[in-house]
Formats: sequence, structure tokens, C-alpha cells
Amino acid sequence: MGDICSLLANAILEVGFCAYEIPIELDKPRSVRAIGISNALVLERGTQSVVYLYDSDGDLVADSKRTLATAPSLNHGLVVYDDYIYASSDTIVYRWPFIDDDDFNTIGEMEVVVENMNADGRGGAPQGHTTRTLIFDDMGRLYISVGSIDNIDPDSTRSRIRRFDLVNSNITTYPIDFQTGEIFADGLRNEVGLAFDSLGFFFGG
Repeated sequence: MGDICSLLANAILEVGFCAYEIPIELDKPRSVRAIGISNALVLERGTQSVVYLYDSDGDLVADSKRTLATAPSLNHGLVVYDDYIYASSDTIVYRWPFIDDDDFNTIGEMEVVVENMNADGRGGAPQGHTTRTLIFDDMGRLYISVGSIDNIDPDSTRSRIRRFDLVNSNITTYPIDFQTGEIFADGLRNEVGLAFDSLGFFFGG
């Protein structure tokens, strides 16, 4: 990895990490999910698509792009869990089944998993609070974050993270109404970055 790391030699990183530029043009990329050493999934807001970046020549740098899935108004959330790719618009969570291989060669038909999320939002960046971050915990529960409608709301009707148990519950039909989800966190302006640490503690930012 020495030659690759030299591309961004001035990057300040933790020991054992490497930074390099990917020579692929992306259209308003949002969420990125690493797949192995050099490959990744990216949600492109500009094309409303989930694309696969992969290394075609074996030099450990992704150099090619393939579109895996598209859906109306995809804009931010992206996660891979239990042989499904999940992605979100401002109002809907979609998913696509895939064969568990290294190259995402077989993608199944789109399914709407969650609907009726709070639309738009005027706070924050020029497009408002329209992002819907997705994450799963190790028990198969899906967390969805929705930001406030303005930077300061009179109540917390919108600004919440809701949780949906897709594995251990009695859910047999989709889509699920977002408004019926368990309220996991309340009164949050717009938690775009969600993560669990190695001990299972939840973080948002």
C-alpha cells in the first residue's frame, strides 16, 4: 500500500490507516459503505442510485463504477444488512436483496420497507433536513433518523430516531408505517452520523 498512500502523503491518520483518492467521478455522493479493502457502495444523490465502486485491475484502488439500484428521490441513507441493501429517500426506506458474493452481481427487485416518514424540512443546509440516516444494531433492529423541520422546532414531533425490529418481531408484511416505530431518541435536531461502538453503545452526530 506504500505507493497508494503516497497519493495523499500529508493526510493525518491513525496508525494502520491509509488515505488515497479514488479516480471515479461521482454525482453528489452521500453515504459510503466500505466493502473489503478497496471496494465500496455509495449512494449518489445526483442520480438517485446506489453504485458499486470496485477494483478492476488488482492494484487495491477502486477504479470502476457500476449502478446496482435506483429509486425515486434516493438522497442519503445506505446500509447493508442480512443480504439486503437498504437505502432511503426523505419519505421511504427501500431495500434490494442480493446474492452474498464479493461483487454484487445479482440484485433482486426493489421493496418498500418503511413509508410515511416526515417529508422535507426547512432547517440546515440549502436542501433542508431531508436526509434519513439508516443503521442496524447487532439484534437486527433498524434505526432511522429524521431531523427537525426548522433549526428550532416548537415540539419534537419530527426530530427523532425511531427503531424497527425487522428480525425478532411479528412483522410479516411491508411497508411499515414510520409513525408506528418505537421512539428510540427524541428532541434531536438532525443526527446524520449514527454508529455503534465495539461495546454496543450508540453514538450520533
